[in-house]
Amino acid sequence: MNAAPLAALSCALFPVLVPRAEAPFPPDGALQGGRIREESTPTAATRSFDADLDELLRQLDLVLSPAGELALRDAARRSPLPATAGRSVTIDFDQVSAPCLFMQTKPLAGSFLHLASFFGREGNGGTVLDQCSNFLLNARSQPNFLAFNDSDSPGVYPSGGVARLPELLLFGEGHTEVTLYLSHGGFWAPAPLSIVAFGPGGIEDMEMFVTTNAWVAHTLSGTNIAGIVLLGNPCFLVVDDVSAD
Repeated sequence: MNAAPLAALSCALFPVLVPRAEAPFPPDGALQGGRIREESTPTAATRSFDADLDELLRQLDLVLSPAGELALRDAARRSPLPATAGRSVTIDFDQVSAPCLFMQTKPLAGSFLHLASFFGREGNGGTVLDQCSNFLLNARSQPNFLAFNDSDSPGVYPSGGVARLPELLLFGEGHTEVTLYLSHGGFWAPAPLSIVAFGPGGIEDMEMFVTTNAWVAHTLSGTNIAGIVLLGNPCFLVVDDVSAD
């Protein structure tokens, strides 16, 4: 697909099979106090690839600002999982029974099986869904994955939150490499995305890319990674097989 039609893509151009749902960012602690606040965001019906890119860059500006980086350092130092420091962590999301619909669950907030902590913003964020959730892509390690839906028919939780980025993952200090697999699923619209790895010393590594309809591994490296933050404004996103070593 060349750049011209790519720039014109909108969530509205793709079939919406995933149920409605909505989402938040860091509860009580990491990245709160208005440091990473959401401003007006184009609706999925009107936004284009360029609009999604603008939103990603806005989020990056906030995260990479002195206040944003300070918030990440504070989050790393107050990691709720000190027992995982320096230890390998693998999360495939398959140890729990997950539903097919966002409306049947809630955002994945806080500790997940004592392996990592997940935080959306203001009641939003991703959740664990079964691959029966109509992302038109099987989970890499079946049957579950971490799912996001901020399309024209967004993934809305019973609480009213939306399954959208940003999403913060904390593993505990002492890791030098983090790998995770991402896709926008099926034949949904590609979207610009960024992953920022951080630790108590600040930003450790960062990657920007465009999602694809296949599972793609993304690896970030550093000297003391405590967590990562996923940034962007994708219509659809699924994440699987997260590891920190």
